Amino acid sequence: MNTYTHKPTKVQAIQFTFGNLAELDQWLTAELGPSRYWLNGSHLVIETNEGDSRDCPVGYWVIKGVRGLIYPVAPEVFEESYRLTPKPKPAIAASG
Repeated sequence: MNTYTHKPTKVQAIQFTFGNLAELDQWLTAELGPSRYWLNGSHLVIETNEGDSRDCPVGYWVIKGVRGLIYPVAPEVFEESYRLTPKPKPAIAASG
C-alpha cells in the first residue's frame, strides 16, 4: 500500500452562526441560488450539486471546494485541514 499527501488547495469558507446569516445568505444565493438552501430549526440545510441535502449545524463551516461544490464541514475537521490564507501585502511605492 502507498501513502499519499493531500495536495494543498485553496477553498472559500464561512462559519455558520446566526450572527452572520446575512453574509452567508448573500454568498450562498450567489453560488447556489435562493432555493438550494434553507433553515430547518437551528440547522442550515444545503442542497449539493449532486442533488442530496447536507445538514449544517451552527458552528460548522460551509466550504466551496476545488470543483465549486458547496458543502458543510465539522469545525474539528476544518481546524485539522485548513488554515487562513494570508492576504497579500500591498506593494510599497518606491520614493524618488
